[in-house]
Amino acid sequence: MNLNVEEGKLYAVVGQVGSGKSSVISAILGEMEKIHGNVKVKGSIAYVSQEAWIQNLTLRDNILFGNRYVEHKYNKILKSCALLPDLKVLSAGDMTEIGEKARLVLERTI
Repeated sequence: MNLNVEEGKLYAVVGQVGSGKSSVISAILGEMEKIHGNVKVKGSIAYVSQEAWIQNLTLRDNILFGNRYVEHKYNKILKSCALLPDLKVLSAGDMTEIGEKARLVLERTI
């Protein structure tokens, strides 16, 4: 595989599950043992993995992330993120507790 990345450009690595995205990133970051070939990096790399970070709070609190609740702005966010149908399914709407604590309570009740 040959990959030439232009300076100052933003790139994303996308593909199906198991297609090698993480392997390509690991090789570029130097976190993978190379059997042959080389990787040359000029300058620095910023890498942000896709990882959910959910607090043991309500869905609303996770959306607001410590910011003040402003109803019209909050409703615009819900609509923009297509969350309105999801909220209808949740028993307490956006006041539903989510996160590890909520999962444990749910498992105990099943």
